[in-house]
Amino acid sequence: MNGGRFFNGQFVPIAALAKEADELPASAPVVNVYSGATKIMTASMPVADRANGLFVLEVQLTDAFAAGHYAAHVSYVLDGEPRTAIFYFECLGGGGEDGAVVSMAFYDRPHARFLVQRLDSNIRRLVKNPRGS
Repeated sequence: MNGGRFFNGQFVPIAALAKEADELPASAPVVNVYSGATKIMTASMPVADRANGLFVLEVQLTDAFAAGHYAAHVSYVLDGEPRTAIFYFECLGGGGEDGAVVSMAFYDRPHARFLVQRLDSNIRRLVKNPRGS
């Protein structure tokens, strides 16, 4: 499945439906993220909806993810049978580890001008004396 394109700092949601006839896997699915043949990371997926067998892991694209194509291999055992799902996504150049600016406000004080920014990682950033026209 193609998951889309993301910048550094953004979160990539990787989801797996792992349920068959009211049976869930004995252990959480494991995600291995690869760039070509190189393994970038491994993590267990937390359950998001136990009733429907939905497991979701949000992977933040840090500096370990260079621009390029990635494949996330989700593997689990259900009803004694190994299962695998593959999720593709692309990391684009640019962005920052803290994420993208999702809102911004101008804050004028007598000693300086500021921009208050909120990033999608929920970090607030204060930028002093932005240039104006």
